[in-house]
Amino acid sequence: APDCFTPNNDGLNDFFEPKYFNITVQDFKILDRLGDVLYDDKNTCSWDGKYKNKECPQGVYIFRIVYTNPINTIVLEKFGKIVLMR
Repeated sequence: APDCFTPNNDGLNDFFEPKYFNITVQDFKILDRLGDVLYDDKNTCSWDGKYKNKECPQGVYIFRIVYTNPINTIVLEKFGKIVLMR
């Protein structure tokens, strides 16, 4: 997963989109520092830096991905930090 993105519509790094191969995403969330869910979508896994159609402020956010490995179908979870820069 990238560690920062800049949703400024310049065509470069406008979305936070973790890249993955050979896994099935079960859940994808973006949370603020208080743990409030700002984004929740397992289908797109692409956050535009908005919450309820309003731009989120520059800062550090948490991402959480729950996924399964197709080889042994174990459910795994990954957390990380992402910096939104404006």
